[in-house]
Amino acid sequence: MTLLLQYWLVLSGDPFFFAVHLRGLPVGGLWVAANRWVHFLFRMYSIVFFHLLLFSINILFSGLTEIISGLSNNSV
Repeated sequence: MTLLLQYWLVLSGDPFFFAVHLRGLPVGGLWVAANRWVHFLFRMYSIVFFHLLLFSINILFSGLTEIISGLSNNSV
């Protein structure tokens, strides 16, 4: 990986590369290649966590709208 691509990953919010740069660890090609599976698993975990977060927010808002519509129907 080129240095420019690594910094693009940092600026785009990739938490694995961001943590590596914050700790000052070497981010050379060999180190990244040796830990590519860790990066893959961490990225998959981040994607799954983000989708679960969106799903729970969606359930929360749909439940709130159901409660509000139920209250407004009962009051009429």
